[in-house]
Amino acid sequence: MENTFGENTKKLGFGMMRLPGLSTSGKFGNINIELSKKMVDYFISVGFSYFDTAWMHCGFKSEDAAGETLVSRHNRNRRAGKGRLEKRWSVDSEVDFE
Repeated sequence: MENTFGENTKKLGFGMMRLPGLSTSGKFGNINIELSKKMVDYFISVGFSYFDTAWMHCGFKSEDAAGETLVSRHNRNRRAGKGRLEKRWSVDSEVDFE
């Protein structure tokens, strides 16, 4: 990983492909958001800052969960992230993002 945040940037990513689940489904599918928040907080507290997600993970709820557990709660300048878009999706202009 490129040294984005300083000399002591740790090189381990937090994958949001398989977040802890619940037996019921709600706004975030069956993702246990409260437990996921604790996991994200701990990961950041021990000095890590890289997160990886993709729209299709966790029943298409991974990016929603990333927004709730990470984006809305932690400073964007202190973390890095990666998202992926499947090949079948063509993005030719800004309008395609909507």
